[in-house]
Amino acid sequence: MATPATFSLNVNSPLNVKAAVTGSGNTPTGTVQLTGGGYTSPATILNDGSAAIDIPARSLAVGADTLTVSHAPDSTSSAIYNATSSSSSPVTVTIIGAATPAFSVAAGTYTTAQTVTIGDATAGATIYYTTGGSAPTIRSPVYSGPLTVSSTESLEAMATATGYTASAVASAAYTIAIPTNPVPVMTGMLPAFTNAGGNVSDHSGLY
Repeated sequence: MATPATFSLNVNSPLNVKAAVTGSGNTPTGTVQLTGGGYTSPATILNDGSAAIDIPARSLAVGADTLTVSHAPDSTSSAIYNATSSSSSPVTVTIIGAATPAFSVAAGTYTTAQTVTIGDATAGATIYYTTGGSAPTIRSPVYSGPLTVSSTESLEAMATATGYTASAVASAAYTIAIPTNPVPVMTGMLPAFTNAGGNVSDHSGLY
């Protein structure tokens, strides 16, 4: 029986195992079945001595384990192959973190308030965020829509999803420096005028 190659697999990925059964006589018939990682596949009928076994995502336990493929002869080949045979291969099932959230507006200095959206590439991810510079946790507010940044502050965000560990924390610091409106000032008044004594005065002040 062919042995699956040694490999590593992410827990969120499905697995397809091709099992080939060979013998010294006629092409073996019957079924093959895969066990390991806390999973047992349905018995799959051999077709011309081989079969493909599909293992759904998240069916195997996280960690190092061994997958074993077993062949059970049917009545056609039991006269030649009268016992169940098997072969095994090590497999390591890993779990990865959710994608790091991304902000729609880059960190930096702006002269107007900014509307910031937070997205994540992991399907079905829940995003948690803070605005005070502290790292978010699953107890932080859940992101549900655009955030308005109208004063200087820092946004922090992290994501979680089923079958993933928590993502790395994304951070963006925003400085909102809105220019002060200019204030008009009167610095003088013209024209000059003649006072009662006949003297000409140039008053540039404001009284």
